[in-house]
Amino acid sequence: MNSFKTSFTNKRFRYGTFSTVMIIAAIALFILINLVADQLNVSYDLTRERMFTLSSGSIEIIQNLDTDVYIYSLWPTGRESFAMQQLLEEYSSHSNRITLQNRDPILHPHFVEQFAQPDEAIADGSIIVVGPDRYRVVHAGELIAMDFDPRTGQAFARGINLEPLVTNAINFVTATTTPVIYHVVGNNEFDLPTSLVDEFRMAGYEIREANLLTQEIPEEADILLITMPGRDWSAEQAERVRVHLENDGRAIVFGGFRGARFPNFDSVLASFGVRVGNYLVVEANPNYFLMNLPVMLLPNFVSHETTDSLMLRNFMPLFIEATGVDVLELRRATTNIQTLITTSSQAFGRYDPAIQGITQTDGDIPGPLSLAVAIEENFMLGTQTATTRMIVVGCDSILLEALNQEIAGTNYDFIINSLDWLSGEEARVWIPGRALPFMMPLRLTQLDALMMAAIAVIVLPLVFGVTGLVVWLRRRNA
Repeated sequence: MNSFKTSFTNKRFRYGTFSTVMIIAAIALFILINLVADQLNVSYDLTRERMFTLSSGSIEIIQNLDTDVYIYSLWPTGRESFAMQQLLEEYSSHSNRITLQNRDPILHPHFVEQFAQPDEAIADGSIIVVGPDRYRVVHAGELIAMDFDPRTGQAFARGINLEPLVTNAINFVTATTTPVIYHVVGNNEFDLPTSLVDEFRMAGYEIREANLLTQEIPEEADILLITMPGRDWSAEQAERVRVHLENDGRAIVFGGFRGARFPNFDSVLASFGVRVGNYLVVEANPNYFLMNLPVMLLPNFVSHETTDSLMLRNFMPLFIEATGVDVLELRRATTNIQTLITTSSQAFGRYDPAIQGITQTDGDIPGPLSLAVAIEENFMLGTQTATTRMIVVGCDSILLEALNQEIAGTNYDFIINSLDWLSGEEARVWIPGRALPFMMPLRLTQLDALMMAAIAVIVLPLVFGVTGLVVWLRRRNA
């Protein structure tokens, strides 16, 4: 009996009791802190990728709202996405102008139907952003950024696109006007990729077509998007474009190496002091091309409103089979031309693509070469001043989705920034998506595999064995 009483007063019991009390107190304190934080809506994002935190660009936009915005998520009850819901709650926490609600599409079918288009249903998990006069639907399929693994032939999720889509939707529904882009067609022009059209839409632009064969340039055209035609324009078509541009017009032009001149097309650009080259740009500096292909260019941005945000992030565009944009000596003194993208000084223009190698020959044009320029010119229209703005790019492959994906969207970011400059808007704030490392395929190098095997087979068993031996010896000697 005495030994039983003594067991409650010995050193081991007191030590164990103290440890147990401290553990219980720590757990209670942890629960209390979480309850208080939940009531006060206080949280801190500890994830490495900042999964549940809005970027500074989004916060700046929503804090400057001067009108009410409603964000409706369409998740069935009990099937909400935790990651996306947390990120949506960030919007309402940073601005009392934003109201966030979830509408179960099963319980509120009529609510969803009022936003659906006849040819496009709204799936569960979509998000609807509603402003004073218009709305935008962010479809569930757009929220997950998918990629393709060429080695396995399988698609996989690489990130969440919720923030860029929702923030751009807020911009769209609160804007007073929607700039209209007209893609000039009718002469076998380059078809715009669906992904680029989606970028236009997300950035708040509307895209239409203007067929030069059958119609004049519409008066409501805010910006002309001109891609290199498959055949030359007629003199009448060229005149239509020129007249539009000289009357407060805006245009972004994507040329390219064709091996032939298009006189009528060239005449419109020549009116503003430039010409798309008839040579292939070859880069001799290996730091400025990819995949051992000297025509797969990684050129430099030059400081300008359209490029500054990209330069801050040390981004570079990617061109394939580009030509230069030459500034003509014979041009109006009022024409202001500024280079936006340039090659290295070791690049050159080659007229004969049959010549191989990266050694410059006598017939080649020495670099550096301008691959994109911004043009601005003022005209007097009666008693008023009209301003022409143009961006001319010597490469239409910049429009390709595959190239854009190769360099994390830099090509499309440059295009959207160019449109913003043409329309007189500030370059849009870059809103990154959210990486999902837990959803991406695991890729290990041989060294990674050996290290993991060593840890699993040798290090961990050794640590557990030594720890167990120490504990056993201490208890034995206690």
